[in-house]
Amino acid sequence: MVQTIILKSVDTFAEVSSMTALAGLWKKKRADLRNRRIPLFKRYAKNPNDLDLALEIKSIDDQIAKCTQQMQCANQKLELVHAV
Repeated sequence: MVQTIILKSVDTFAEVSSMTALAGLWKKKRADLRNRRIPLFKRYAKNPNDLDLALEIKSIDDQIAKCTQQMQCANQKLELVHAV
């Protein structure tokens, strides 16, 4: 019985560590995308008729949204694991 509890604790710890690392990767990717977006948006603000630039910014915004969604999903899973 004690051995089973220990094994479950080890599995839970490994799962939490994995999810935490994954959330960290999504957070870093989102930060990198935001940093890429800033200079593009500054250029776009000076020339709002540049449709290619607008599309590039939209693509980055979509990727940022995906990262945010993945981070939220990972955080929800972590909350569930901690609740158990």
